[in-house]
Amino acid sequence: MVRAKNLVGLPVVTSDASTLGKVDGTELDVDTWKVTHLRVDLNDDSARLLSLKKPFMGGIRIGLPVSQILKVGDVVNLNVTLSQIRESPESKSD
Repeated sequence: MVRAKNLVGLPVVTSDASTLGKVDGTELDVDTWKVTHLRVDLNDDSARLLSLKKPFMGGIRIGLPVSQILKVGDVVNLNVTLSQIRESPESKSD
């Protein structure tokens, strides 16, 4: 089991070896008390490739469904490519 606080700051890497950014936190379904999404603070390259416009101040965070996580170690490895994230309605931005 991995504690949510231990995930914060870990790099997130897609299955096609693109580094999305770093874990910013998690989203929780309060009815079931299960983590539903991993919140990722995108790096500039990923935001551009996902066609998301960076605001003047701050960054862009997206929520990735936990079903897209392959494994967690020194990095969070995803089982999807960057283009699959772009096309996924389950991946949401703030």
